[in-house]
Amino acid sequence: SLLSGSAGSSVVVGYERTPVATSPSPPPSPAPRVYQGIFVPTGSMTVARAAPAVALLPDGRVLVAGGFDADGPVASAELYDPRTGTFSPTGSMVTARGYPAAVLVPDGRVLVIGFGDASAELYDPRTGTFSPTGNMATAPSMNWDTSRKRPRADASSRR
Repeated sequence: SLLSGSAGSSVVVGYERTPVATSPSPPPSPAPRVYQGIFVPTGSMTVARAAPAVALLPDGRVLVAGGFDADGPVASAELYDPRTGTFSPTGSMVTARGYPAAVLVPDGRVLVIGFGDASAELYDPRTGTFSPTGNMATAPSMNWDTSRKRPRADASSRR
């Protein structure tokens, strides 16, 4: 998953235990970073995961939630702090979510959904917890596209 941040910096997470971060100019701290648009490793994630949801929080940290481990969808979540280059655990989601999506809402919380489930939940960065919220009318779904060896959105979920 790729999340573009302020000042042209980005964080890439998933598929490997060690994510990478980029930045166009050196930060003021000695934390591992990328300079001049080159990718370099940063701190290790607390949980190895593929295809998580990522959301930039108002304080500059990055929420990394859900995705997959070797056993399937996961409910765990963690926070990446670009100032220190470290990941730390935060509260787990109510529901394990594969291919989740996350969006910052105006009050500073993060709405998280995932494929195969009509439920949704909100992450509150002030408390580090997830809580259920209203359900979607239709659960998003995906089918495996064998010709491209990747998932594709199910047409029935695009109503």
